[in-house]
Amino acid sequence: MSKTEMRGNVTLCVLKPDALKRKIVDSIINDIRKNGYEVGNFIQKRLTVDEVCTLYYESKNQPFFLDLMKYMTSGEVVICLIKGGDNVVERFNNFVGSTNPRHSQLGTLRRKYGMNILENTIHSSNENRLYYEIKCLYKVESAEDIINFPDYFMLKDGTYCHTVSEHCYEKGKVIGIPKYFKVAGAERDTRLINRYQYARNNSIEESILYSKLFNNIQVDKVDRFGEELCLFKPEEIARIYNPFEKTKELYNYDGNETILKDTKQIIDIMINELGILLEDIGIEGSILLEGYTDCSDIDIVVKGKESVSMLRQNFNGLKRNPAIKLYDKSDLKLIFSRRKKYASFDTLDEMIEQEKKRTVGLINGRRFWMQPILGNNFLEKKEKRRLYRLGEFKSNVEIVDDTNAFLWPAYYMAYNKHYGIVKIECYDPVYMNQAGQSDQVFINAPMYIDLDTEEKIVIFAPWIKSSQVFKRVNK
Repeated sequence: MSKTEMRGNVTLCVLKPDALKRKIVDSIINDIRKNGYEVGNFIQKRLTVDEVCTLYYESKNQPFFLDLMKYMTSGEVVICLIKGGDNVVERFNNFVGSTNPRHSQLGTLRRKYGMNILENTIHSSNENRLYYEIKCLYKVESAEDIINFPDYFMLKDGTYCHTVSEHCYEKGKVIGIPKYFKVAGAERDTRLINRYQYARNNSIEESILYSKLFNNIQVDKVDRFGEELCLFKPEEIARIYNPFEKTKELYNYDGNETILKDTKQIIDIMINELGILLEDIGIEGSILLEGYTDCSDIDIVVKGKESVSMLRQNFNGLKRNPAIKLYDKSDLKLIFSRRKKYASFDTLDEMIEQEKKRTVGLINGRRFWMQPILGNNFLEKKEKRRLYRLGEFKSNVEIVDDTNAFLWPAYYMAYNKHYGIVKIECYDPVYMNQAGQSDQVFINAPMYIDLDTEEKIVIFAPWIKSSQVFKRVNK
């Protein structure tokens, strides 16, 4: 995308250090969204001198610039991208308001939140500086080059990879896991993707090792997760696959392929019966990459607070649709074929009870899975986190907060008599919505400590080599 093309469909916003200090970030973001803008690609960090110089290039020779520099580097800022249709740069600047909050019109952000002409809380880009500011802060040539969860991407050697969480970057590199490797047809079981033969490994652990040995992909410890994952330079990526753009394409599908007709039908059902917005529905997996077979599943993600809430409230009502079947005991063998690698149940009754808590079912006999995600919402987290693995956690806990348990990744807060409050992060969607507040859960998974905050964190993830158990137990 050229500098000219970038204008008009996206702009940059920086919430200055006073916004975090006054704890008004969420309020500002909510006001922006209420006015019809989409907000995403959040970064929370302390700006460098060079970054401030880029943001205020046109003010570098002004007498107030040193005071501005001191203010902008006095604490962390929140950087985000704003989308909102045509001419968004000019319209958003008008919504932000005048440099001096006292001169801003009623209804503008600076009039509501700005303190004075220096500490005016919000920076927004001008058209002539937008390209340079995005390039400086996001290290990309274009906003369309930014990887988001749950995007897939293709490397220049043809390998297909997927993101693993809302946190897609570490030290300027993309965190990901290779899923499909280009191979000779006779080498192993393959599937056809874009006219080439591809294969996948039996586990993510195997994919990471294969990538390191055969594809020369960088495998290194990712501080945020405390484990080794694959890291990719942005210039190694040839193409990004966006699940939400794929949905818009399939929403208008009028062909004869059964799997794509089923996908269009489930999209229609989600909009008309569940009340989910089209722009909040993403089609991922093999359909996104156009590597599906006749018996492939339909993997769906749902983002946005309101759409996730509608999914949670209305999903069980789908059983009234004749094309939909929600799981029951007649589907035990199908469920087991998908869940056998997880040791979180001892009986078939436990297995189906767990499965019913997830938004999974069949449409015209084909399995679908609606996976709710955070969807680029702002999290009160630092950009950087350093985890150190302490060892195996193997004990019972009591769930004390399940607010984000319905999402993928799922987050729980728990209490353990030996360790006190422990955070549980589940990066495999199989663990979503598997426990509620006050439930007793047996946990067997790696435990980490945040070297900066000393927070204790237990992580369930498909890239972890050791066995993992998340099982509700009787009190």
